[in-house]
Amino acid sequence: MNRNDLPETDAIRSGYPEFKNEDVKWLWHSDYYDGPLSLMVKINDKKYWAEFIDEIEWTEQYGPEPNDVDLHRARFFVVLDPGQERIEYEEYWHELFRTCVGTHTDYDESGTRNTGKVIPQGDSWKFFYGRYKADYEEMNLKECSIIGWFVW
Repeated sequence: MNRNDLPETDAIRSGYPEFKNEDVKWLWHSDYYDGPLSLMVKINDKKYWAEFIDEIEWTEQYGPEPNDVDLHRARFFVVLDPGQERIEYEEYWHELFRTCVGTHTDYDESGTRNTGKVIPQGDSWKFFYGRYKADYEEMNLKECSIIGWFVW
């Protein structure tokens, strides 16, 4: 999986539809650093993969002084359709993760990240990460269809 294989942010913004946050239901994330990097989402009752590919920054002036500004950041996600077979593959690995490692990567009905259950490190973690390292095949983003994008 290589985010660099995807088009530039401006090309995605101008060439594909934007999804409003209320239309994107977050199901679970599989990669995380200060927020989700890749995740399974549902839009119009269909599951898709979303990848964080850019961070957008802007400032807003809230007072008369030059330093009266707030810096805002948002994450730009591209929504991908990897096909039903790949969706099922990712769901298999996520269910194995939930069983062996925990449910802390899941989101509830409102899109809020669950604190979930983290299984104490031990044999189940070793089993999952051993299998993952040996058997998991990275998603080829070049083979996915771009559906649209959203900002979070």
